[in-house]
Amino acid sequence: MLGFDPDDVVLLQPTRAIERKNLPGGLRFAAELDALMDRRVRYWITGPAEEDYGRTLAALLNAFPLECTVGRVERVADAYAAADVVVFPSTVEGFGNPIVETALAGRLLVVGSAPLVEFYDAGLRWFTLGNPDEVAAWLVDPDQAALERNREVAVRNFSLSTLPDRIARAFEGAGWSTW
Repeated sequence: MLGFDPDDVVLLQPTRAIERKNLPGGLRFAAELDALMDRRVRYWITGPAEEDYGRTLAALLNAFPLECTVGRVERVADAYAAADVVVFPSTVEGFGNPIVETALAGRLLVVGSAPLVEFYDAGLRWFTLGNPDEVAAWLVDPDQAALERNREVAVRNFSLSTLPDRIARAFEGAGWSTW
């Protein structure tokens, strides 16, 4: 539907196009990864430009040397299924649903500089934007066991069935009551 070839390396940034989502960092990473790969790298950002970011987005994509797709698919699960790597280059985040979604979908995650301590402390592991060589090596020889460990951590720590109790305990630990 979006024109990806089966041999393409699809990098998915499942965010809106706004400044704090650090689209320039994601695009730089994609270009660096492309130089290391013998397959074509395609970048895909799902969200529209918001918060007056339209001109900036147009300028970034005009200067970007690779093909970039902007647009959503009907089902979120389809986006993750189409991706080889999920890129979450944000500089500031409140929580970061794409991190949990990526783990549940069994996809490789690359993150930026946003503090994501709650995920790391829970046991999720990922690559960073500064290591395209490690990602290229992983794409050649993927570690499926690591993806499964991330999935198990996400289910154990962030599933809808366990999250309400974890939140309640956190509030109670801070001395706040829950109703």
